[in-house]
Amino acid sequence: MSVEICTIMTRLGYGEEMRRWIVEKYREHDRLINAQPSEVTDITAGSKADTGNI
Repeated sequence: MSVEICTIMTRLGYGEEMRRWIVEKYREHDRLINAQPSEVTDITAGSKADTGNI
């Protein structure tokens, strides 16, 4: 049953490689936004920035 759940989660985009790619894209977004002169700093937090489970 565990293997089936893992397969389904991977197909839904929750696989390790996909999560790693998503985290990197959010980091890149924050880096690009914060490179522009502004009084505001973007920081992605929560599950979208979570690398602890990867």
